[in-house]
Amino acid sequence: MKGEKFDIGRAVAKNVIKTLTRQDYVNVVCARASHWNQVGKWHDYATEVLSCKQDHMVPATVAHRKDLMEKIDNLKPGGTSELEKGFEMAFNLLQSKTRTGCQSVMVFITDGLDTDGENVRCGPGYYTRSGYVPGPICKYNWTKVWDLVDEKNSLTSPKARIFSYLTSENGEIFPGKLACKHRGSIKKLNSGENLISKMSNYFDFLSSNSRNKQGLWTSPYIDSWGLGLLVTHAVPVISKMTGTTIGVVGVDATLEEIENFLSRYQWGSVYSFLINKQGETIFHPKLKPNTKLLEDPIFIPIQQLEQDKDGNPAEFTKVIQDLKEGKSGSLRVENARKENLKDTKSAATYYYAALTDSEYSFAFSLADSDKVFRRSQEPVDRSKYKDSYFNLLIEYSRSKALNQLPGVYDYLKVKYNESKYPGLRVTYLHSSIFLAPKCHCDPNSYFLEQKTRMRAAVKMVLNMRKEIGLMYCSLEN
Repeated sequence: MKGEKFDIGRAVAKNVIKTLTRQDYVNVVCARASHWNQVGKWHDYATEVLSCKQDHMVPATVAHRKDLMEKIDNLKPGGTSELEKGFEMAFNLLQSKTRTGCQSVMVFITDGLDTDGENVRCGPGYYTRSGYVPGPICKYNWTKVWDLVDEKNSLTSPKARIFSYLTSENGEIFPGKLACKHRGSIKKLNSGENLISKMSNYFDFLSSNSRNKQGLWTSPYIDSWGLGLLVTHAVPVISKMTGTTIGVVGVDATLEEIENFLSRYQWGSVYSFLINKQGETIFHPKLKPNTKLLEDPIFIPIQQLEQDKDGNPAEFTKVIQDLKEGKSGSLRVENARKENLKDTKSAATYYYAALTDSEYSFAFSLADSDKVFRRSQEPVDRSKYKDSYFNLLIEYSRSKALNQLPGVYDYLKVKYNESKYPGLRVTYLHSSIFLAPKCHCDPNSYFLEQKTRMRAAVKMVLNMRKEIGLMYCSLEN
């Protein structure tokens, strides 16, 4: 192919790649061979796999998609078609281990002609007394290609579905038979305009084949508006008249939001993590969030965060396997858990489950020491305590508090801007307990302007010399 036909072929390949996500696996084969021209000049070409990985499919991450599209853009027309070798390489890629295994789709782009024209010769020419005689014109044997594809596809699981795109007016026989015999279809493309609509056979198949009325979760991806990593839950809108997909309704969630939700009700040294079916860690307290990513992130295998370099604790391997398979359960692991995410070990129980209709599994680790719920509360017997004090210590230095609570500020021995507590007022003579406001009262009542909140605090102190409850208190030892 050359000229507009070649441009259409490149555009088709790029359109397919643009619609993929990192859940998909992809590669591109350019099938062409060296040849002579009609005056005997040798032109060197070779059938090649365009990805940096020559022997298997690659995940359609931002980096791999960008790499493939750049290499497609850099392709120059030329060479004679080498379809037998091209299809053999394509099926070897599909039969590699690095792939989802859900379905196999092959997009074949051709001009459908059985010759490359007068200027492409498949043999050297020779000289006679009358002058130079060019080598033979390249003529393709479609039957050999059909037979090879039949044989290779019979060994592929799941079998490949082939979609053919013809970039010329004629030549339907070869790509048409190839597509129809292998559960695909053929489309003729006369120009590169509005290709998404013209390739509707391919996109309609993808939408109908993956239809799930319950919705699907995507893999994490980078938000184009700068929100960082997102996942999307999308539900198809299906026409009751035609049964076709006419749209999608979805909701996005940042990984930061998911992290906040998963860790909301944790206590002590309990922690949780989220992984996908490949065992890659989506969320873990050891992983620091990054909102400045420009490419797809590298997801660390969960074993690198929960096991040492020797694979200990070995019992955790079962947890990983169950999580990958979407199973639910629990497993107690002795001397294996990293207490408070440090290097010390302690016994813990992992509880885990798959998230419905998604590729994710969730787990949390509960140490023995966390099985007794620990919470801050005032002593049951308060007879040995005189008073509790509101820990906005600055309020006790106000003129009104000094008048109505004489001696309290001096009694508390308030210190300001200590080296250990820069910018804060503290008292070393009394223990402090922090009780999170949202645990005890309506957090909306704290969405007040700072001065208003302080005035409310002073009012509480002045009106209630006894225990004033449920915020930040200082108890006399």
